[in-house]
Amino acid sequence: MSIETANALFRENKLEDALKAYKKINKKNPLYEQAQFNIQLVNKRLNRSTDLLNFKNSEVAESRPIKTLNGPLVSVVMPVFNVAPYLDASIMSVLNQTYENIELIIVDDASTDNGMNIIKMYEKQDSRIKVISLEFNTLGGAGIPSNIGVDHAKGEYIAYADSDDILDKHAVEKMLTAARTYDVDVVIGDFCNFSDETRAVDVAYDKNRWGGLPLDEAFSPIKYPDIFKLSPVPWRKLYSRKFLDLHNIRFPEGDYFYEDNPLHWFVLSKANSIFMLDYVVAFHRMGREGQTMGADSFKLAAHFCHSNSVLRFFETSTEPVNAIFWKELLKKSVNYQWVIRQVDDEAIQNTFKKVNAQLGAV
Repeated sequence: MSIETANALFRENKLEDALKAYKKINKKNPLYEQAQFNIQLVNKRLNRSTDLLNFKNSEVAESRPIKTLNGPLVSVVMPVFNVAPYLDASIMSVLNQTYENIELIIVDDASTDNGMNIIKMYEKQDSRIKVISLEFNTLGGAGIPSNIGVDHAKGEYIAYADSDDILDKHAVEKMLTAARTYDVDVVIGDFCNFSDETRAVDVAYDKNRWGGLPLDEAFSPIKYPDIFKLSPVPWRKLYSRKFLDLHNIRFPEGDYFYEDNPLHWFVLSKANSIFMLDYVVAFHRMGREGQTMGADSFKLAAHFCHSNSVLRFFETSTEPVNAIFWKELLKKSVNYQWVIRQVDDEAIQNTFKKVNAQLGAV
């Protein structure tokens, strides 16, 4: 029995059948805990007791989330666009966090699939979910809906969740503990990739770049500029809301993709303190249909736009930008030769070379 079948029965309000289906999910299934979580939701609908401590199965009882409602509110922002087949697992992985004092802000970017039906189902079951439905699809990728989510967030800390990924159940708790223990602006965790088809799990592609970065203390990017070489993805990080607002840091907005690149630079160039958490906080789905990947010229051109965004961010900063950061930005421009090599069209290649040269000369 698959969790997709059980979820479909739940959405059709066939609660008794859904409950039976969820209970058939084997403990070896990676979505077993999410299935147990949904059993609680079904029982609520059926007006049954949802206290897992009363369950005879002790292993289920042990999986109950830790009550941590006295800690600071953490806002988890999830932009969504046409990812209905993956939404159940992603949403449940957020709701099933061991740290429970969260709000999940789901921003639907005018999806054309049945994603909103799934979102509304969970919204009815959990008051921690806040849904923002956009009337028109925004430009670019996830940048604009993510910013809308942050602007509506009430949390002391901000986290992001990709709508087709799975968060480790301890992710928020681990990152929040590090943030408060070391009093840092940003916590950066580890992640793994997994194949949507085979479910094979691989270590993060930037794990070899962790060498030389402190793992047991807070540090400044000025002292360890190699941190700029890490993957820029935001869904492995926890941000202080006060820090983001102080420096007016948001995703750049425009008709291009890979917005996490400039956000990464905005954050690291302003952060006084970072903590590297050597714990896998997220499992990133690879190879799904419609994913913002690939090497077509339009998407690759975004890299140059992002370098320009970082350049303008530096130039308009109210505080002097350390020379080390300027040097790292120049290195980034030089490294864009790999982008140029991905393009087969000679005319486009020449255009990219010219733009890159202009960025490097500034």
